[in-house]
Amino acid sequence: MDELRELHHLGFDHLTIGVESGDSETLSMVNKGYQSGEIIEQCMKLEVAGIRYNLFYLVGLAGKGQGERNATRSAAVFNQLHPISIGLLSLTLFPESQLYKEMKEGLYQEATEHERLDEMMTLISKLTCRTHILARTVSNPIPFTGYLPTDREVILHDLKEASSRLTEEQLRSYRDSIESL
Repeated sequence: MDELRELHHLGFDHLTIGVESGDSETLSMVNKGYQSGEIIEQCMKLEVAGIRYNLFYLVGLAGKGQGERNATRSAAVFNQLHPISIGLLSLTLFPESQLYKEMKEGLYQEATEHERLDEMMTLISKLTCRTHILARTVSNPIPFTGYLPTDREVILHDLKEASSRLTEEQLRSYRDSIESL
């Protein structure tokens, strides 16, 4: 803890952490090397030391049919913390990635595009921490940003509207056109 306070004293006061999920089951599946409790423990140490941080969440990481569980458990973890922002990136598999290889071998099923939108809506609806939500990367076919809880209803409305308007094929075509992140 003293090391963190010393870093803060030296001017190191902002960190971005790619936790990808707050769901221990998902974290184990992708061999992250830590569990949800460790996210809470380490982020609380940063808070005590006065070091601000942002989190990144990887939408779709848990795979087909697992997004609601992943989002619900992740929100429960994030709600115990005080991140400046939570960035939402949507999983995009490239041939050189391990998950792509597992998908090709039938060991992993990728979430559909509509499942990903549902997962984002679940996460946003369950987050109670005050934070900035950032989802303006190329990996998100519906880019948005806002503050929670203030902008929650507008974000959810826009995501629901886009989900009802866009077909799976349209959304998938967008994802397939991504050459790099």
